[in-house]
Amino acid sequence: QINTMNPMTDEDSVNSEHYAIKGKRYVRVTRLLQERGLTDFSKIPERDRDYYISRGTQNHLAWEMVEKGTAGGFDFDPEVQKYMPAHALFLERTGFRAIPGGMEKRVHSDELGIAGRLDRLGMIQGRLVLIDYKTSTVLQATSIQTALYLLCLPQYDFSKVERFGVAFRKDGKYKMSEKYPLSDKKDALRHVAEYWESKGGRA
Repeated sequence: QINTMNPMTDEDSVNSEHYAIKGKRYVRVTRLLQERGLTDFSKIPERDRDYYISRGTQNHLAWEMVEKGTAGGFDFDPEVQKYMPAHALFLERTGFRAIPGGMEKRVHSDELGIAGRLDRLGMIQGRLVLIDYKTSTVLQATSIQTALYLLCLPQYDFSKVERFGVAFRKDGKYKMSEKYPLSDKKDALRHVAEYWESKGGRA
């Protein structure tokens, strides 16, 4: 069995900005993307943000249950059900399967001081892939987001893991990005360095 993750323990904690792991602070990948100006949710009315966050969380849970084979008989919210045919179509067409330990797992890098939750690490037609699932739209920042997650897995050669964003839509269709370029590694490392520099260094 492949050891894919460096999981957090029950003693660790997480908030909207940081993870605390064994007494050390790690910036959340999603927070780093925001502070670096790669994502901007300011145009979403504040009253709607909780709804979108909740919808995304529920969708991820549903997709996880389907892939684990535990969704049978579960009564999903009608809004969640609208996205499930697209997810099923993606699995059917690509043959994607997560490897052991490669589904909805927290990862972190001691060296970079970053942490986050990786959606999927698995296989498509014999190729190892890292995928970030989205609701409706794949953001441009997903290329750097997936690079940051992969940098938390030093046991893998960055050049040999393909990275993609996949968005599931209400109309039963899905959108899969092009394979993200290897140059994302250099850009991701630059964003991490400049983030910590803006904070006066790591604590």
